[in-house]
Amino acid sequence: MAQATPPQLSCARSLLVLGTLLTISTLACGSRTAVLLGDPAADANPEQAGGDTGLPHITCAPPAKQCVTRDATDPCARARLVPATCDSSTLTWTCPVGAWPYARAAELAGDCLPLYDASGPSGPSGPFRSVQGSLSRVPTDDGRCLWVAESVQLASGQSLRNVAFELDPHTAFGTCPRSVAFSGGSARDSVVFSDGGADPTLLVQITGGYRIGGKTRVTYRLFRLDAGAVFGLAELGTGLGYWDATSQRIVVFGAERPRFETDLDFGNASWVEGNYAYLWGCNAPGHFLTEGCLLARLDAKDGLELFTGNNQWSANAEASAGAIVFDDGPWISSVTRDFADSTQLLHVFAGGFGDELRMQHATQAQGPWTQAAALAPCSLPAGDSKAYCAGPIVHEELADPMRPSELVVSYGRGTTGPAIDGRPEAYWSRIAWIARK
Repeated sequence: MAQATPPQLSCARSLLVLGTLLTISTLACGSRTAVLLGDPAADANPEQAGGDTGLPHITCAPPAKQCVTRDATDPCARARLVPATCDSSTLTWTCPVGAWPYARAAELAGDCLPLYDASGPSGPSGPFRSVQGSLSRVPTDDGRCLWVAESVQLASGQSLRNVAFELDPHTAFGTCPRSVAFSGGSARDSVVFSDGGADPTLLVQITGGYRIGGKTRVTYRLFRLDAGAVFGLAELGTGLGYWDATSQRIVVFGAERPRFETDLDFGNASWVEGNYAYLWGCNAPGHFLTEGCLLARLDAKDGLELFTGNNQWSANAEASAGAIVFDDGPWISSVTRDFADSTQLLHVFAGGFGDELRMQHATQAQGPWTQAAALAPCSLPAGDSKAYCAGPIVHEELADPMRPSELVVSYGRGTTGPAIDGRPEAYWSRIAWIARK
């Protein structure tokens, strides 16, 4: 009678047999799935590979898992792909430390209302009753990418400005952001003045943030309530604030010390490359419903130089000496690297009271920039012929690294006519996934 062969021995014999007969094979031993294949590196270098055992190389079953991670120096930067490694003890694909498995939503959001929960019986439920204006991004010193909502109304009815919150950075690409974690643990105004003052006539607009020299700088615009001014606000200037880890707030400076006067107005967009942060300020003469933009560059110590044209920069030039590098719409736009062509910078903006997003390219911050072209129409509320879009923000942190031509852009919506009553979603900030050819 033939003696029964223990399963472990049978599996081991099968490995030896398959190793001599096949170059690639899939084998199940117990609950693990492995791939047996010749290892050219090991064959060529048996000592480096631990010596030639005469057995085939065992690795995880294909395909290898895709992983993503982010640059530790800028948590708001675009995610990048990194290879998974095969854990020889479990024969499973494992992402490196600081990375997580790549995932894409089964159904692309396409165009959505961020932070909107439509499950309420008579309107939105969740923490927000409305979210309006731009959704600026601020990278913090502790490795988070915060969004700062320009204006929100909470479910309680309380209205707040500059509410900072964090999205789950591991959410599948193409997913409309719904849930948030509020910075500091609760919904509140994330801005405080450096002197601790609370002037109720002052209004702060956070326009963005960047990191340079290991520190976060926050760009903002300062207004004063003024019944005699257009839209009831008088602009006082722009400045550079900072992130305070202790209070979990953005610290800005008061009306007595704006960093930049309104003739420079460096608050529209920012971009960091090499040793400089580039800032665009748009308060110069432009064209129909646009304004001309001046450009400055700052080093890690905030030393400023103004671009004066012909590749010349001046540390002491007046605004009148600045060269206009491109036109922009009001208040906020975005400059970023175009990952569809990494040699190009991309400027995304919306003209004043416009209904579309526009774009242009350049190989360097000072240009020359191409003529602006249509990027995508804005989604505006039906039934309001006077609605417009404004303040587009390119969200690199939501961009899918597998789709370099796809842009994720948020923008605010408003109207010059009477608002549609009972429909807070009509003017809710939007996010669009734009697939370019």
